[in-house]
Amino acid sequence: MALRYEETARLQRGLDGGVSALAFSPDGTYIAAAGMEDPKVYVWRVADHKLLHTYTGSRCPFLALEWLPGRSDTILCGSSDGYIAVLRLGSQELAEATGFWAHDYPVERLATQGSQLVSGAQPEVRVWQHLSNGTNVWRHVTDLQGPPKDSKNAEEQFIVMGIHWTKTRVHRLVVVVTYMHHGIVARDVLSHVCLMFSLYRGGSSVSPKGSIIALSVMGFGFNLYHLDKGDCIASFVDDTNGERTVPVLLVHGGLALFGGSTVGRAALWNVQNQRIHQTFAPKPYDTILAIAANYNAEQDRFLLATGGNDAHGKSAVVIWMAREYMWLSEAHAHIQSRRRVRCSLQPPIPVAAR
Repeated sequence: MALRYEETARLQRGLDGGVSALAFSPDGTYIAAAGMEDPKVYVWRVADHKLLHTYTGSRCPFLALEWLPGRSDTILCGSSDGYIAVLRLGSQELAEATGFWAHDYPVERLATQGSQLVSGAQPEVRVWQHLSNGTNVWRHVTDLQGPPKDSKNAEEQFIVMGIHWTKTRVHRLVVVVTYMHHGIVARDVLSHVCLMFSLYRGGSSVSPKGSIIALSVMGFGFNLYHLDKGDCIASFVDDTNGERTVPVLLVHGGLALFGGSTVGRAALWNVQNQRIHQTFAPKPYDTILAIAANYNAEQDRFLLATGGNDAHGKSAVVIWMAREYMWLSEAHAHIQSRRRVRCSLQPPIPVAAR
């Protein structure tokens, strides 16, 4: 018996030119999506695939989506004009749409922890505090400076590729910021102390316990690094044309790696043996530059989502749900026993610890 994902929905409303961002609500009830050339945010209900909300901002598309922790009624939307929209959802329509100007560059990264938000826009990284007065007002707390430069990257501009909240053995809560040319920096937000630094290129994802970081390496695939030691502990070589950075997520409690693609399919890797557990090829969409994942512990439900586009600019969000796969017919028991050796070469991904 193993978990295999099956397609359950294909959402194709709007999303011109490709899907720039995807995000499940914390409980997996909703999924939000934004288009690369479409200045709107769409929110669907996962259970029946119904489009519930459409938010139109300025003429600029949205590049980042982040739900408030533990809240399925509020989502933050980073725009390419530097604006962050704060949407509060009602049962039938948007109950409130506010926001604030946050950056002089496109807002491409958002990460929340409690009442704090960290936003990234190319060289700028800023920390915000949500005011606990019943409103959607966010107060600027501080700017996080970029990492030190050396002779190899002195001429390169800071470009933020990922922002993650995590914990270390010494500091209770830190922000990990990854840069395209200047490496990984972990900072204590309160003391502004720089905790670590190393070099890489690409997108990133941090494991639930915060000890492992997954990096998307342009033109190669994915690497796993130990945050405390800085050692590379696993590599996943994947087909890619090397022209775009593809997204990566650590899922199933950090036991699996989910990566996007520029060659027509996403892949779910088993971290323990570095083998592909399952591929996702939602034809005719040949480029997958947005992915999302959710686990609902009460329902024991795993969801993945891919946002793809084809050569003609048509796009779709495809939702996949994990199901337990087993032989259904006792008549095939002898076939199962014959194949047991071959199947054992690709062990199933263990279910995340409850």
